[in-house]
Amino acid sequence: MAPLVTPRLFLGGLLLAGLAACSSASPPDSSASPASPPPPAASPLSSSGAAAPPAVSSAVPPAVSVLPSSSAVAPAPVAPASAEPLVPSAPSAPLPKVKVANIGIHIGGGPNDNATKEPFKKSVQPHYDEMRRCWARVEGQKGDISVELRVERDGGRARVKPNKTTFKDREFNDCVYKVFEGIDFLKPRTGTTVLNFSLRFTPEG
Repeated sequence: MAPLVTPRLFLGGLLLAGLAACSSASPPDSSASPASPPPPAASPLSSSGAAAPPAVSSAVPPAVSVLPSSSAVAPAPVAPASAEPLVPSAPSAPLPKVKVANIGIHIGGGPNDNATKEPFKKSVQPHYDEMRRCWARVEGQKGDISVELRVERDGGRARVKPNKTTFKDREFNDCVYKVFEGIDFLKPRTGTTVLNFSLRFTPEG
């Protein structure tokens, strides 16, 4: 007949067995060095065997404005001598000895009375000296020139169209047309008016 095992003896045996198991397990080595980080990945090789260049950042640096020093600025090119202007720009120079006179005004569709023509005469007459300066190109010649003008109902600059001229010098003719283009005409008496204005250049002395 087997001997009886009391609960106290049974629990004591289990406790002893557990202590023996714990003492047999080796404690962790505290001197072991912590795990080192993995080595960096090797740079991929290009097809030629050389290491590929490092990646370039796609960020674009802000543009920097660099002003050249005064010594680095190239001198401005010297413009060639320009052609003589159509209207001479030397009002202090003596005027050519020529008489400029109106020899006719014809208003398309009329009326052609003096009162209707008067605003056009008064508008052009102050510019006779400018036209005399144009005559310096053909000095010594006598001749006539006429233009067609369209003056709007409120006056101002007219539309100028060449009509007739006895002068063969193109620059002289263009100079006279240019003077007409710069005239601010008085308000016509009969609204928008189309007319022919004729001038005669007569040498003096």
